[in-house]
Amino acid sequence: MDNDNPLLVDTGRGFSIYYKKRHLYSIRQPKDAAEKKSTLKHILPGTIIFVPSPLLFYGIDTLIKRLPHDTLVIALELDPKLSALCNDCFPADPRLVFIQGDSELVFKILTDRGIWRFRRVELLTLSGGYTLHKEKYSQIHRSLSEAVQEYWQNRITMIHMGPLWIKNIFLNMEILSRRKTSDICWNFSNRAGSRPVLVAGAGESLEYSIEEIKRHRQRFLLLAVDTALPALQAHSIIPDFIVAVDAQIYNLYDIHGYKHSSIPLFYDITCYPGIVRNFRGQLLPFLSSFSKLSFVSRLIKEFPSLHILPALGSVGITALYLANQLTGGPVLYTGLDFSYSIGKSHARGTPSHLHELFSSDRLTPAGSIDQFFTRPSSILTGKTGPTRTNPILLSYAALVKKYYKTDRRVFDIGKTGIKLTENRAKSITDILDRDYHDKAFDITPVISLNPCLFNSFILGEKKRLKTLYSGLYLWLSEGKGESEQLLSLLKDEDFLYLHFPDQSPEPKLEPNYLKRILVSASHYLKILENISVTFQNRKEC
Repeated sequence: MDNDNPLLVDTGRGFSIYYKKRHLYSIRQPKDAAEKKSTLKHILPGTIIFVPSPLLFYGIDTLIKRLPHDTLVIALELDPKLSALCNDCFPADPRLVFIQGDSELVFKILTDRGIWRFRRVELLTLSGGYTLHKEKYSQIHRSLSEAVQEYWQNRITMIHMGPLWIKNIFLNMEILSRRKTSDICWNFSNRAGSRPVLVAGAGESLEYSIEEIKRHRQRFLLLAVDTALPALQAHSIIPDFIVAVDAQIYNLYDIHGYKHSSIPLFYDITCYPGIVRNFRGQLLPFLSSFSKLSFVSRLIKEFPSLHILPALGSVGITALYLANQLTGGPVLYTGLDFSYSIGKSHARGTPSHLHELFSSDRLTPAGSIDQFFTRPSSILTGKTGPTRTNPILLSYAALVKKYYKTDRRVFDIGKTGIKLTENRAKSITDILDRDYHDKAFDITPVISLNPCLFNSFILGEKKRLKTLYSGLYLWLSEGKGESEQLLSLLKDEDFLYLHFPDQSPEPKLEPNYLKRILVSASHYLKILENISVTFQNRKEC
């Protein structure tokens, strides 16, 4: 037989395919085996069925007949010869998509159909064609599953945190408008030349690096997450930069003792405004791209110099990302463990550790293990042996590995935690003793920004909201207005309903839905009214 091209083989009970020295279906009952396999799995609503190498599509008809209406079958054939052979075999059904060759189309289909419609991805192999490109098919299946899982993780976060992020953006704009142009740096990429930068997280490994950091402090730039500040302060270590991203008030504990500090502050404009107000040094704002909102698009358009970062979720990962932006030289990190010891979640001296010590007594001693079993945990092999972690920390660790696992500039100097990157150093001096071009650090701003632009943006958003509010009120109370125009206004003001728990992210003209948006619009209008009153007192605007 010719092994270069696939051959149809009549077994007497249906056709098999012979290709690359193997039969891709059973030579006894090729169709029956696939039909039986398609009936074994119980399919839940909202499922994507990924079928690699469907070949003659045996079992697909049976599968589709038993599927819930809100499911999708994605059949993918990577081998062009098999694809050509079976091009006309697939049944016509809106729940079936057949993709040939280009695996990127799989993810386009997911977006076009609406990822929000699906909750899980199941793999169903109905032929031996899967084994010809097993690794590639498995990777696509994992990527599909991760995309759906990531969407719903982000969706849950958005429901919980979305309104606070939007509110904080408005309030932080007011703070920026009060500062001098020279206080705000809009361009900080590679400003340190190739000088080394050390990132200090708040994990347990920080305490093992403190003495070495103190000993060589003048030889590198120190970028500290806000949670690590008290631990560094206890050893009289002053960082060159501080990074803050948390939107909630809790992180005010981190900057205790830093009120009116002149240390430059990297901060997400979604972070708690009280943190920014406490700093008198240079502000280095950025925005984590938490959603593809029309509101965010307008923000980026109005402030094109604003740095946009991926949605990284963790202040430690954000600090590592910023460090790579700052320098073209080596980046060292410690305190990014993404694991913990029972009874101790952070390094000594951090707010959580101090709170545990201050609140302990005879009946509830420090190091109580109860809080460490409130969520599922797992044990894996860390740098020094078994270490405990949980799903959230593991998701953060996966992000670091995604961006920096093989980055030759990034070095782990932490003694504990999960191994994240391939480059590890026994000590800081292992890296600092290497040759590098030491350029004096220059963080002076290169782009002037008129504070009145913040005024203009806020007033523009307030005008938009008032127009929408009036339109909604007329629609609900008197039934007046054009539906297309109202839907267009709703899509422009999509931050009003980004936190709604409805499955579909698209707005709809249902009375109860619109009433919820009306309440949301009223909430933000009150915030903007207070801000605009402050702006109106500025003569220059």
